[in-house]
Amino acid sequence: MGPLAGVKIVELAGIGPGPMCAMLLADMGADVVRVDRTEASGLGMGHNPKGELRNRSRPNVAVNLKTPEGVETLLRLIDQADGLIEGYRPGVMERLGLGPDVCLKRNPKLIFGRMTGWGQDGPLAHVAGHDINYISIVGALHAIGPKGGPPVPPLNLVGDFGGGGLYLAMGLLAGIIEARVSGKGQVIDCAMTEGAASLMTMFYGMKAMGHGAMAAPAATDAQLAEGLVKKVDKATGKVTLTHGPLSNGMPGMTMAFKVKDAAWLEQMKAGQTIRFALDGAMTVVRFEAVK
Repeated sequence: MGPLAGVKIVELAGIGPGPMCAMLLADMGADVVRVDRTEASGLGMGHNPKGELRNRSRPNVAVNLKTPEGVETLLRLIDQADGLIEGYRPGVMERLGLGPDVCLKRNPKLIFGRMTGWGQDGPLAHVAGHDINYISIVGALHAIGPKGGPPVPPLNLVGDFGGGGLYLAMGLLAGIIEARVSGKGQVIDCAMTEGAASLMTMFYGMKAMGHGAMAAPAATDAQLAEGLVKKVDKATGKVTLTHGPLSNGMPGMTMAFKVKDAAWLEQMKAGQTIRFALDGAMTVVRFEAVK
């Protein structure tokens, strides 16, 4: 049982974000059935099925979708489903005779969830890609890592699971809610590139303001700003300052900053006015008390 009890989902087995999406829905109580291949896909990853935790909370059935009998079996499952999850390349479902037109004709309320890297159409739609490609093209990879150093890939959390699986789950649920009102199903075209770009919304805004992980270096040592010390936290090495607009475009606010030199924290006191400069990582790199 759970908040999605009674919601029926058909999942076409795949890798990456599709199983993550299905797991989330099943964990919340949805009735999910995974349709596996009749033979191993031969990905060469050597995974022990017992360790594939994303396949939890739901039964599975093996179906050969390259046969008329297999196609009809899947269509009978779709007849009773609220939603479908598929992660094939664009055009594969259509070639199998299982495209949105066919499925929605059988079940007009169906929410047809499609998961790809680049989307169903466009110049990159049929180009192979991986999580790191999707997060690179939207600038997410560039923003992760030490200043002056190379980017650090964040596993496949941002593209596959965040921009893919989570956004597909949200799209499916939004579609199911709407279909219960209108009686009309629809296609959810979920692209990991677009999902990762959406996750970057706050950081695009920070870049536009001239600071943050994607920004050029902020204030230099010669561009000092004044701030009122509100709190000194020696345990975390941070000082909380209330300041006016900074030379890097950052508006006035109260914010905690990392301090480059721990010895400076000994000289800072709450209520004190200081002059300071920040680097591109929003760390205090110069400090002097206002006399």
